Amino acid sequence: MNEVLTVNDVSSIIKSLWSPLADGSKPNIFMVLDCARDKRIEPLINNSKLEHSCLYAGNLSYKLKRAAPHIVKLSENSNFTSEILALGWGNSWGIFLLANKTTTMTTVRANCRRLAKVKGVSGNNLVFRYYDPRVIRLMLPVCNHHEVDCILGDSISLVIEQKKEQAHKFGFTFFERGDENTPLIVKNLSCNENNQSLLSGPSKNPEHSWRNFFQLRQAHMDAIQNKFNDEEYLAIKSDYIEYYLKNDTDNLESDEQTSVDISTLSFMVGNKPVDVDSYLRLFFNKAKEFKLESRESILTFINMNQQYGWLFWTEQQYKWVEDILHSGRPCEAKMEAIDKKFSRILMERMWS
Repeated sequence: MNEVLTVNDVSSIIKSLWSPLADGSKPNIFMVLDCARDKRIEPLINNSKLEHSCLYAGNLSYKLKRAAPHIVKLSENSNFTSEILALGWGNSWGIFLLANKTTTMTTVRANCRRLAKVKGVSGNNLVFRYYDPRVIRLMLPVCNHHEVDCILGDSISLVIEQKKEQAHKFGFTFFERGDENTPLIVKNLSCNENNQSLLSGPSKNPEHSWRNFFQLRQAHMDAIQNKFNDEEYLAIKSDYIEYYLKNDTDNLESDEQTSVDISTLSFMVGNKPVDVDSYLRLFFNKAKEFKLESRESILTFINMNQQYGWLFWTEQQYKWVEDILHSGRPCEAKMEAIDKKFSRILMERMWS
């Protein structure tokens, strides 16, 4: 959750969003809200008295409508605008679309609906959560000119809150069309800056020639997956240091009555010492190659490498480990099978 915003914080955000365009007029601002992020969002929209619409058409069940994405035409002086910013800022509730004064809800909603369902890399139909700031932040920078036009539609700029670790600054990231050489311009702005006339808008309205599904490319998927892998690795690293390394260093400190800095520890990889981060990153990547997806299985795999040595599964006596790792079993079943066999081997040695 974000910190509670003050009235002045909210006022600063609103003032920045409604900064005049290059021609002196104020923009129309639409917000695409992900109602699945918080159960309070959909009732707030319904009671807002602002122009709004669900992005899903047809007769929806009550449960689905409560979780579906909605688009709202914000008003600078609306209580809803202040409340949605105060509650949702920093929590990835949605994105802002800034458009010229003549741009209507009908045209913006039509483009948003087209983006809600896309074609995956393999041609399968997917629901595209582009309205999640964490997703669009990663994807837009790898888009080409046509893809940027498709996503922005009639909007001048797509605006998102800054990353969560920066959200206390109340800053924005603006995505706008570039020139013939650069598909996208990215601007990171603080609410404390003078943002007046920063939004010049496109020199001409984009031609909406696309009628089929938006096609995701491998570059889009890689950008998103790499970020998720980075976040997963940091969580794995934290857990490993807490549950494995910290226990070892605590015992060492007790024996030697000295303080041990975990960041200075090194591990032998082959004949070369490497630091903790490089060591854990190496075996995290190896675990992914073996399709170990759960946190528990990855932690177990890393710990086994510490116990049995660098690339232990490639040694002749442990070739059976590699066979299990390459099998089609679920990741937990793989690690359970390896652990059981090591236990049997240990028992046989004890009784031989």
